[in-house]
Amino acid sequence: MAAEVASSLIFRIARGLAAVVAMVMASFNAATMGIFYLEKKGNTHAFWDPICDIVQTYCLRLTVAVSFGYAALIIYILIVIYWICVTLNILLIEPPKKAAPPSAPPKP
Repeated sequence: MAAEVASSLIFRIARGLAAVVAMVMASFNAATMGIFYLEKKGNTHAFWDPICDIVQTYCLRLTVAVSFGYAALIIYILIVIYWICVTLNILLIEPPKKAAPPSAPPKP
């Protein structure tokens, strides 16, 4: 049954969408981290002062949000890996083969 599920069109689409969602989450986290770095350190070339010196609670909340974003990404990737492993039956042991029925005793 696992081979039938793994080769179905719906499973292939779902697996592809899971990879797309993971990459979108990673890009959102990277963009958030870039803005957070800019707000924390500032940019001397553009004359942007660091905002964390002025509003410390904002930076604390942003740090928590970025941490939760990366934690969510890691948890999502682990769930997708678990889902694929269970669906493809990779980690499970192959079921034992059924024994052949006993043959009839020979007639004299």
